[in-house]
Amino acid sequence: MSWTLARHGDLGEILDFLKRREHSCAAFTAHLLDNGVPVFPSKLKKRVFYLSTDRSRISGLVLQTAFGFVFPVLDTPEAEREPQLRELSRRLKRNFFHSRTVMGRRRDIERLEAVFAHPPDTQVNYFILSLVGAPAPRTAQAPPDITFRRAGIRDLKALLPLQAAYEEEEVIVDGRDVNSSVVYHNMRSALEHHLTYVAERDGVPIAKASTNARGLTYDQIGGVYTVPRERNKGIAGELMRCLLADIRAQGKNATLFVKQHNEAARAMYDRLGFEQRNEFAISYYH
Repeated sequence: MSWTLARHGDLGEILDFLKRREHSCAAFTAHLLDNGVPVFPSKLKKRVFYLSTDRSRISGLVLQTAFGFVFPVLDTPEAEREPQLRELSRRLKRNFFHSRTVMGRRRDIERLEAVFAHPPDTQVNYFILSLVGAPAPRTAQAPPDITFRRAGIRDLKALLPLQAAYEEEEVIVDGRDVNSSVVYHNMRSALEHHLTYVAERDGVPIAKASTNARGLTYDQIGGVYTVPRERNKGIAGELMRCLLADIRAQGKNATLFVKQHNEAARAMYDRLGFEQRNEFAISYYH
């Protein structure tokens, strides 16, 4: 058995493999879709490796991007064996791609990192939560003076402060300043390519939530943020219901990952009906 660089003709089997476990790898799937249509990526920008065995055509997958992201899906006995992991590590280090951020199931991350030359500089641990079907019934109402609606590109300027605050609180892990160009790019991408909802009081945005990866059967939610003064009022929960209704209307389920120590967010997702599926981790190499 060995790791092989995927080609265009492998795309169907790759998507079938991902679809069966998409609640934990929707971001991987999203890299292989364009507006929901399967598209094999350019090898100058992304590389997909698959593990083939005598028993199964595909027993493991890894996506590596030219921007330094690695998404491993190694949840089979064959993919977890040390010789195969060492071979994969060598393949990932070849050519001009450099791995700076590794993200996926915590078990997959830990097994892959065990054969890397050095441990990550920083690792953030999460839980993967998913919701199949409609959210649980409401137990409380949001304040009546709050407006909830889908946001569009016209809202970009107004939502940039929320995006910057979200990235400072939830994304930055090494004490660096928030990059305004990255904030602009991320918010614009969310408005142009994803489902984004905003909560407003008197026309001023106070909370937001959106998808950040759109797969075949699951949409991944991210960027959920409420300004501190408006928290614990049921606003984020109602905003999530708006987003979940849109996701459901498009025939998909929802998945997300939440920091393990964020008890308030975990309680909100529990009230909505999300269930914990796996542990998730993001490792950063500087």
